[in-house]
This record gives sequence, structure tokens and C-alpha cells, in this order.
Amino acid sequence: MSRAAKRFFYGAFYCALLALVVVSIIPEREVSVVSRVPKGLRALETRGSVTVMTAADGSAAFLARVWNPNATHTASAFPYSFRIMRGGAVTTETPRREGFVYPVEETTLIETTFSSTFADDTEVVLAVGTPTWDAAEFSLRPVLALARARTSSDDIGAFVEGEVRNTGAVTAATVRIAAIIKDANGF
Repeated sequence: MSRAAKRFFYGAFYCALLALVVVSIIPEREVSVVSRVPKGLRALETRGSVTVMTAADGSAAFLARVWNPNATHTASAFPYSFRIMRGGAVTTETPRREGFVYPVEETTLIETTFSSTFADDTEVVLAVGTPTWDAAEFSLRPVLALARARTSSDDIGAFVEGEVRNTGAVTAATVRIAAIIKDANGF
């Protein structure tokens, strides 16, 4: 490469680097964002208390239900987490997840944790954040139906096997299936 070409490329590189530094130093102007929350919407409701299911290995599963009382809007995204509390203080919180619930429907939220010990004064609470609301006027939704389900067990434990079919015209991007099995004693 000729000396003139090297000088040109190095000069261009240093000018770009200088421009990057200057742009990062100049303060950005604040842009005010007006949040539009549709009037008349009601908050998401938690249905019942959190169900805690513990296993012999010390792991636990938390199950909670959230209801959307609004007939015209979908809660397209809402943050949630489960808080493990002892004596009124939060001792542990699960990672924040994002939920979704259609108008006038209920969604089930499940989280599993490991190495959780639960004493008599332990309580698990669902914390739900502010949802993103979308008008449901023109939204279509998938129609999912349980095609078959079968439970079996062996020396290792219980197994659930099945198939869910989408009988609607809209693709279901993500489907979470929760299977809760109880033994003869209700555990």
C-alpha cells in the first residue's frame, strides 16, 4: 500500500474516532414521551393466592393466575415476578418475566426454583408490573385445542405426553403448556 493511501486511511480512521468521542460527550436533549393509557381500563387482577408445590429434591414450583377484566384491550406484555417473603420482608425474588393475557381471560403463570426452603412463616406473592395495553378490535388470536393427553409413570417418576393443535388461522408464536399431576392423596 502506498504511503499516501496509508495516510488517507489512518486520517479517516482518526477523524471517525474523534467524531465518535465528540458525539458521546455532547449531552443529548431530553425528549418527553406522553404515555397514552386508554381511559376506563381496569388493572390486571390476581386470582387467589400463589400455589406453592414443593418436591422432595428441594425444588419448588409457584403457580398464580392473572385476570384481564377489560373487554376491549389485551395486556400484550406485563412484567411479573414471584417474591418469597418471611416475616413480611422479601428474602428472594425470581427473575422478572413477561406475561400476556387476552381480554376477559385468565392466564396462568408458573415459575420453578431450586434450593428453596419454606418454613411456616414463608409466603409467596406475585408482583405484577404495569402492562402494555393493545386494542383488541382487530387482533386475531390462535385457537388452541388439546388433541390428546396421556400420563404414565415408571421408577423415575410421572410423565405427561400430549399434543396441542392450533385450529385457528393465526400462528401461535409461543405456547407454554403446564401439566399439574396429583397423586391418589392429592399431592
